[in-house]
Amino acid sequence: APCDLWTFRFAVDGQAVSGEQHVRFTSQLLPTTAETLVTAVHSEGVAPVLTRRAVGAGQVVVISASTFRYPAGSGRVTSAEPVSLTGLPQLVVDRLRSCLLADAPQVNVRSKVGVYRFGDRLALTNFNDQGATARVTGVAGGPRILYPTGSGDVVPGADGTATVNIPQRGFMVLTVGE
Repeated sequence: APCDLWTFRFAVDGQAVSGEQHVRFTSQLLPTTAETLVTAVHSEGVAPVLTRRAVGAGQVVVISASTFRYPAGSGRVTSAEPVSLTGLPQLVVDRLRSCLLADAPQVNVRSKVGVYRFGDRLALTNFNDQGATARVTGVAGGPRILYPTGSGDVVPGADGTATVNIPQRGFMVLTVGE
């Protein structure tokens, strides 16, 4: 159902969390057969904003946040700018990533860093004005940087976890396949 809801308060698995900024939701989910993973808390009550439903061997995950903004007059042919997703609290982002990247190596990184899986590649995009550090676990032999070439910002750990330093407003592409 259409709505225009702004909030910075959420509940994840019954735990209350707050974000740094308000997040806009333009659709209110009305799950009947889906599991509600995250609810938005606002003055009129709560509204489900992240749901999941098993379908065969897969799943359908729905988030109702306004996710991207396009520059005026762009005709949506330019790259979109992330809006609401960068304002989500860390616990909400971790829950979303756990659903969408379930079969990928585990990545632990702050909420204003995008994590994208493309086959045996992992792209990390830092939307912060300062560098960010990600911990990547579950890659045999550790991840290797494909882009930018010549960068030496992967530090292997003794526990099978590698630390990756992502520059401010930058991105890295890692290989995470064998």
